[in-house]
Amino acid sequence: MSNTFKLDKPEDTGMAEATDAILETKAQSKPVILHFIVLRPPITLIDVLPFVAVFGVYCLVIHTILALIKRVHRPTHNALVMFFIVAFPPITMMVLRDYVFITIWALLMLFFAYCVRIGFSRGLLAHENPKKIYRLFKKIFTATNFLILLSQAMVLLSRILGTATIKTSLRFLIYSVYFGVFCREVMFNLSRIMAQTTGYYTKDDSIAPVADDGSRCMICSLSLQNKTKIFTNTCGHSFHMECIKGWALLANNFFCIYCKRPIDDTNRLTRDLWYKAENTMRPIMNFLRSSISFFVVIYIFMMIRLR
Repeated sequence: MSNTFKLDKPEDTGMAEATDAILETKAQSKPVILHFIVLRPPITLIDVLPFVAVFGVYCLVIHTILALIKRVHRPTHNALVMFFIVAFPPITMMVLRDYVFITIWALLMLFFAYCVRIGFSRGLLAHENPKKIYRLFKKIFTATNFLILLSQAMVLLSRILGTATIKTSLRFLIYSVYFGVFCREVMFNLSRIMAQTTGYYTKDDSIAPVADDGSRCMICSLSLQNKTKIFTNTCGHSFHMECIKGWALLANNFFCIYCKRPIDDTNRLTRDLWYKAENTMRPIMNFLRSSISFFVVIYIFMMIRLR
């Protein structure tokens, strides 16, 4: 009886060895993560409410503090509002790296520094300073009113034509409204600086200890003789029309600079076209000024976030 042996073909043997090697390599290798995706649930109103509530509480606290300060001492309140308007928005924009806003703000600050220098001037031409400042700010007020109207038109057009330009339009609107409020706040405080250096103004409610001279303007203290445009209040004090318009309309001081009595005949002062446009823009600027606590809270939140 003979023994028989069956030999595999060389090709089959080599293929089997290669297959075993591949299987062994796959068994030893570890999986490699190329990328992964984190799936999060969509943000709902319930998720946003805690943040909105905390933000609202901060705003309410700051607004209440400002209201109490205004009731106790109005000049301190005005100084704080002026500080918040001038300081906090630019700091916020600096953190956001909005260099266009910062550049415009810096240029306006240089101009206002020049105006303050004029306001404190006591030279030979100091009595002409109110007229000079009021003319400059009248042009600025007219320009800011035009820019606010233009920005509002841009926002409306962007909503009609599409959302491609809505971001730029809203940014332009914020710029124009803020700088409009900024200019009016500076004018409000600058008018008191000039009143203390040129006219008969006193900080308290007492009558200024000077002779009540009816032949001179009670703002710039220059002569009223040979002047056709003169305004006389019901209290008996007279002013150059340009001076009283600057004091009452531009600086929003509707009282006699000398005796603190209200200016009654306001219709005679408010006939100018620019002031009618000013009244149209005033509500949106008053809203921004009264909401100054939002600037402070936004700044606080940003500083906490960056820490």
